[in-house]
Amino acid sequence: MTYYTTPSLTVGASFGRSVDLILPNAWNPNRSYPLCLMLHSYGATGNDIHTRTLYGEAPQIDDGCIVLAPTTSNNDAGVGYWKYWATGGVDDFDYLSSIVAEARARFSVSSVWGIGYSNGGFMTIQMSLQYPTLYDAMVTIACAGGTNDSTAVAVKAIAHWHCHGDADTTVLPAGDAAAATLPGSLAGHGGIGSAGYVSTATTVAQFAARNGNVSSLGAPGTAFDLWTAGTPAGTGAESAEESYTGTPTVSRVLAAAANHTLTVSSASATSKGGTRIFSWLRGAAP
Repeated sequence: MTYYTTPSLTVGASFGRSVDLILPNAWNPNRSYPLCLMLHSYGATGNDIHTRTLYGEAPQIDDGCIVLAPTTSNNDAGVGYWKYWATGGVDDFDYLSSIVAEARARFSVSSVWGIGYSNGGFMTIQMSLQYPTLYDAMVTIACAGGTNDSTAVAVKAIAHWHCHGDADTTVLPAGDAAAATLPGSLAGHGGIGSAGYVSTATTVAQFAARNGNVSSLGAPGTAFDLWTAGTPAGTGAESAEESYTGTPTVSRVLAAAANHTLTVSSASATSKGGTRIFSWLRGAAP
């Protein structure tokens, strides 16, 4: 099964920023589908996040999902970005929440998933704070929570799979209170109210706290192949998952010797990264 784009099915026209809905080929108007909002990295486009996460593997775990992968309209010296640290000016929070609402009004949606990489991952995390009932499950890659992000128990628990290369020199796995390493001349890298960002361990701890989970992060599980980047690369088992007990799941996935430029692996039929990501989302969401 493959995906197709139907240009007439767009959302966001009222913002002057229309984006196509991507539907499974076997889409059935009489059933419900998950809606997946995919947010690209700094300087990229919606098409890039498709490639980076192999979203075309989603039908391998079911009949697929409805995909929204918009491209930002913000610009920093010719480079696009999601503005996750403020709502003034071009309000990406309003835009993204509105296109999800518009899609939900037009289709029967069973759950809402979020996937974000780098700048898009920061935006996904902050969206979950500003709209705490928006997501059911989310995967964030090469990003972090803010230094001042709330850890108060939220009105809705969200499953979260947070992935990070342990050799990332752009978004440091140990966190950065000043966030001086991030590209561009943007301010407020940690999110609304935060000057910097926290470590990958604290990022998942913040989510566990918001879910009301008081357990600790468990031991790493068996390593598996997730990324084409890292050591070993390609078919190598470079990633391991650590999880908090309880539901919904909050987990950290560390990729050994992997840097910031992560693209999921499609090296073998039994260990495809995209299939693993979408299988996790399907299993984690209610």
